[in-house]
Amino acid sequence: MPFMEELEEFKKNLNTIRLGGIWKGIKITEEDIKEIRRDLLKKLEEKW
Repeated sequence: MPFMEELEEFKKNLNTIRLGGIWKGIKITEEDIKEIRRDLLKKLEEKW
């Protein structure tokens, strides 16, 4: 049973980047990255 729990946790974290230092415990998902990328592109378009 512990193996299945570990496997499930692994599957949930496949698209997650774990950070260390002051960011320890903070998770950034692929969706977070895409959202920030869209915001940055929008700001660049407004500027140029």
